[in-house]
Amino acid sequence: MGVMYGYNKLDLIDAFGTDSNTLILGDSHLQKALDPKYFYKARNISQTSEPYVITFLKLKRFFNRHPKVDTVLLGFSYNNLSSYNDYKLSNSRWSHEMFKRYYSLIKYPELSKMVPVDYHGLIKTKFKELCLFPHFKENWEGDYTNFEYSNVKNAERQIRIHFFHNKKQADISKVSLKYLDSIVNFTIKNRIKLFLVSTPLHPSYLKRVPKEFKNAFLKEKSKLAKRGIITLDYSQMQYDDSLFLDSHHLNEYGSSRFSLQLSNDLKNLQ
Repeated sequence: MGVMYGYNKLDLIDAFGTDSNTLILGDSHLQKALDPKYFYKARNISQTSEPYVITFLKLKRFFNRHPKVDTVLLGFSYNNLSSYNDYKLSNSRWSHEMFKRYYSLIKYPELSKMVPVDYHGLIKTKFKELCLFPHFKENWEGDYTNFEYSNVKNAERQIRIHFFHNKKQADISKVSLKYLDSIVNFTIKNRIKLFLVSTPLHPSYLKRVPKEFKNAFLKEKSKLAKRGIITLDYSQMQYDDSLFLDSHHLNEYGSSRFSLQLSNDLKNLQ
């Protein structure tokens, strides 16, 4: 467990309370970067490889059950805009795990009108989870998880995964942009403060991000700023290699430092 840097007992009681005022959403970047104990009454329900279409469905479901949420921290990085996300519910490389987590959120055929969905794979998963081995435990809520080690030598491989599809550079995902916009609209409608958070990226990863995605990221950030949405962009912040889990994730030590910094920065914005 990371050092608490002066947090007192009352802070910890608030942070682990049953009601959540702050909701941390996104993929593995925020899952590993933001430890909820550094934020007031926070829950981190991020999960690895989660596309915005699923994040939007999770936000609606969570808010319906926990209407006291008044702040959302949403992961926002270059990879979130890549069309490789569009295939996570149809390509077997990801879909089996996606269905195991999110089968209770996915409504077919409504969702298939926006993004490809492996219908037969979804039905098989629902049958297995609800009939063959019924446990009735929903797996769509993630949690903060991290490790202490560091190995930043996987940048080239991760860039291929995030920004290339069938050996060609991926497109900017219209689906991701649409559902990011849906998340923004939902938070505005429900008077929730939304902050987009870009976590630190290792230079070996950052320099390999295709310029089209860097441009799209800046364009979207500017567009959302006109709607009053603040992007807290730490992607180019210099962190020592020892604070990275790999080329695009912080490890437990990096998470402690970053969580404290973001918590303080958010207080200054209030």
